[in-house]
Amino acid sequence: MEEKNVKDIREIAITNSLTQTEKIQEYIKQTDSPYCLKYKDTLIHISFLNTQNTIKKTFESYIKAIHPPNDIL
Repeated sequence: MEEKNVKDIREIAITNSLTQTEKIQEYIKQTDSPYCLKYKDTLIHISFLNTQNTIKKTFESYIKAIHPPNDIL
């Protein structure tokens, strides 16, 4: 997908009163691809791994890796 065709996330407006399903449908309608968007000049690609890890577990592992228990601040 060409960057010039990617919609800036700041231009997407979703009505709060819609149901969750309707909000998803509205988001998809407003974007060419729900997995590619832009914020200002930054292009963002969203992808998912085939894993059992949740975002919480992944984030906890990341924090432990950069701040081991014996790490003195």
